[in-house]
Amino acid sequence: MTRKISYNILSYLGCLLIAFLFCLKFSFTTSFLYNGCHGVDSAIFYIIGKFWAQGYIPYVDLWDHKGPIIFFVNCLGHLLTGDKTGVFILQVVSLSVFVFFTFLTFRRSLSSLVSCLLTIVSLFWLSCSYEAGNLTEEYLLPYLAMAVYFTANWLDKTEAQKEPIDHNPWQAFLLGFILGFSFLTRLTNALAACGIMLTVGCVLLYQKKWKNLWKNVLFFCLGFCAIVLPFCAYFAAKGALSNMLFGSVFYNYDVLLFTSKKSFSQTAHYNYRDLFLFAIMCANSLCLIVISVINFFLRKDHRLSCIIWFSSSLLLSIWLLSSNLSAHYRTLAVPFFPILVLEILELKKSLPAVAILILVLLICGPIGFTLRKWNSAIEYYMDPKVPVICDYVQKYVPDESRDAFVGYSISQGAYIELNIKPCYHNFSLQETQSAKSSILKEDIISEFSSLKAKYILTPSNDILISEILNNHYYQLPSPKELPDYHLWVRNDIFQEAH
Repeated sequence: MTRKISYNILSYLGCLLIAFLFCLKFSFTTSFLYNGCHGVDSAIFYIIGKFWAQGYIPYVDLWDHKGPIIFFVNCLGHLLTGDKTGVFILQVVSLSVFVFFTFLTFRRSLSSLVSCLLTIVSLFWLSCSYEAGNLTEEYLLPYLAMAVYFTANWLDKTEAQKEPIDHNPWQAFLLGFILGFSFLTRLTNALAACGIMLTVGCVLLYQKKWKNLWKNVLFFCLGFCAIVLPFCAYFAAKGALSNMLFGSVFYNYDVLLFTSKKSFSQTAHYNYRDLFLFAIMCANSLCLIVISVINFFLRKDHRLSCIIWFSSSLLLSIWLLSSNLSAHYRTLAVPFFPILVLEILELKKSLPAVAILILVLLICGPIGFTLRKWNSAIEYYMDPKVPVICDYVQKYVPDESRDAFVGYSISQGAYIELNIKPCYHNFSLQETQSAKSSILKEDIISEFSSLKAKYILTPSNDILISEILNNHYYQLPSPKELPDYHLWVRNDIFQEAH
């Protein structure tokens, strides 16, 4: 027993080291190896988290259409160190748990050495969809990896006894927690976990295990409430529950409808190249769907496992296809990579040549992709406009007026570099976000019409608030490096200065 505990501790320390090295290399927005890289979403999350740590309220003082968990993580990170290093530490801890349970899932059927090597391969898959780090999907990975591990163990015991055994209610609690976590980040992130829970529920229902079924339903609800209720209580106490629900749920429902209509319209016009690209990018989930179907017919004693992995991967793949193939969404397929490998090894018993070929492609593909962009990937996330914007703002906006400054659809990294709290809660991606919600559009117009901002930086003249700017603000000269950017100063402020 003592030897097993020591082995697990050493294994986790190894996972912690691997997670540290991964985040150090690939988390461009938080790693101390890279200066001035803020990304887009990551910058927004850090800005809201930073000012939450200083007493401001998300959705009221600073708004974005994500659930509060990602802001809370950045808030904790800022409280730890006062900068992004704290977020980096939390990323390492979170990823180390994912790595540990991925290793344990492999270890169920393979040696420690092979499991370690394949765990590293899974991180190469993660690097293909990581998108500079500190995104919502990343912090869900450890819980999904736990769910996959415990579900795989339950399936092994069930198949060994030739009939379904009771499903541990605490595993249902974990799946409910994942649903709650997704509700407070991005609800669609829970699709794979819901596929597992629905299938388990159907199995228990079919086997008439009523007592175990109701226990699982109860614990599933408790897991959901365990994470959702504290956040709801906090925002209710701050008088901001409706703001939080709009940002977390209702606005994203509008976005989902907007994106789905656009995506399915595009799907009808996908060419062979687009479909091939989708197949490559989503190889994890698509291969698991196909191999689960094949194993279902080849292995009668393995059919329950095939059904569960098929359903979870199918739901995930449908979401990926309807989401404009956004890279970071594919992160959710990575926890299923150990299952994919183990299912391929099951297939190897019947079709060895096919199984080996698929396995080689799944191992070499992500490694080759990552190595090809080893040194150039960060260039995609470094915004060269940020230093120019900072110089421009510092030149024209006095220090005492920085708290009355806001940008309209500008690079969010400028707020971080200038250490500015935007004076409006709608401070980022206003043009894009307003196009997806009439409610938000009206809120943006109303807020900018208040004329609270003394200085507004815009990347264009043809924008939603153009009339407000033309009637109440004076346009200052644009920087040579960014001729399309304009700094507007409120008329009364300009007149006082001249």
